[in-house]
Amino acid sequence: MSVGQGDLLVSPFQMVLATAAVANGGKLMQPYVVSHVLDAVTGKSEATKPVVRREGFISNTNLDIVRRGMWMAVNDPFGTACCKIKEEVPVSVAAKTGTAETVIHDAGKDASDQSKPNAWFEAFAPFENPQIAIVVLVENSGEGSQYAVPAVRETLRWYFTEGGGKGVAR
Repeated sequence: MSVGQGDLLVSPFQMVLATAAVANGGKLMQPYVVSHVLDAVTGKSEATKPVVRREGFISNTNLDIVRRGMWMAVNDPFGTACCKIKEEVPVSVAAKTGTAETVIHDAGKDASDQSKPNAWFEAFAPFENPQIAIVVLVENSGEGSQYAVPAVRETLRWYFTEGGGKGVAR
């Protein structure tokens, strides 16, 4: 069994939690859908607080290897996500492309009738001090580097030029 093939089933939400754990040094955090809760009666706003659900389940040596590999996917000339992200996003990005097969191909059918794999891409940025983790899944589209990468690139470019990460230096 390998990631994205066979019996491994994960949701994009599970993958973004895993990506965030790689980004933050190995802490699996409690996810929240909102950043604040507003009391309708008192009008008082309370921020959600970070909660570590699990840590210490991966060695720092292995975590560093994974982080370095994810950095290379974007920054090495032979990386599967090189080089437009590096050119267009104003911070250092680490990522992993994925292409998950979705069906056993029927040799009796024409190639145009075969289903295409799911395109995955997960990333975090800035590499040195992560603020954001993102996962995109494009079902039955093709290669992750071709179909999911552009959506992440555009989102990260916007986030670090116009959104909440604006002004973060490389």
